[in-house]
Amino acid sequence: PGGEAGDLVEVIYSNLNRGEWRFDEESGLYLRWIDDGSPADPEMIPLVDRETDEQLRFSNVVVLFAYHTELAPTKHDIALWDNPSGGEALLFRDGQVYETTWTTPSKNQPIRFLDQEGAFLPLKPGNTWVVILGVNSSAVDADGQWTFNFYLP
Repeated sequence: PGGEAGDLVEVIYSNLNRGEWRFDEESGLYLRWIDDGSPADPEMIPLVDRETDEQLRFSNVVVLFAYHTELAPTKHDIALWDNPSGGEALLFRDGQVYETTWTTPSKNQPIRFLDQEGAFLPLKPGNTWVVILGVNSSAVDADGQWTFNFYLP
């Protein structure tokens, strides 16, 4: 309970690097899509496992926002560890999206997701894809169709 519509997660890192997770009502999972690499008007195609030729699918998709420090144009330090106060995140599961806070109490513990009251926010059993964006990245919701644009830091 308490979620809002979250049927599509679109992440745009650049004009040539886009990804999508589309909620599939039948399976209850998010199907993974990528751009076909065309520089002009790219088409989204299923991302498939090379061994099984099946489209990748996920129980949870988490979009978290973290500080990035640019060390070089293609090298960044992302402030994740030893961050007990954490930052903002969105959890997509079961076609819904939930506002959450992520924390990392130490390097020996996994990322934790907390609800607005500070209680652990449960992930749906299964696999999880985590997207890490800069804190200045944008998020736009259009009736459950979420679009994220990556911006540093």
